[in-house]
Amino acid sequence: MMYHVGYGFGFGGLLWLLLIGVGIAIVVAAIVSLFRGRSGSTRAAYWTPPQAMPPTPPAPSAAPLRPEPLDILRERFARGEITAEEFETAKRVLGYPS
Repeated sequence: MMYHVGYGFGFGGLLWLLLIGVGIAIVVAAIVSLFRGRSGSTRAAYWTPPQAMPPTPPAPSAAPLRPEPLDILRERFARGEITAEEFETAKRVLGYPS
């Protein structure tokens, strides 16, 4: 009677493969952390707290949505739509000095 001893590593071989994989992962993590530490790339280098940020510049003042009444009156006079007498009368009515 011959006993068949078997070939291969069985579960011991799988354990060795797992240990080799974990070892490689540890070595890779150590190398990555060394390079990351040397380059100085940390989150703190890119982030500043809100109170340390410079104040936001004020928004530029928007142009008036409607032109002044005197400007409209001047344009109408320049186009010849009203006479000088009508211009002066309208200016006085609007409260502008003569």
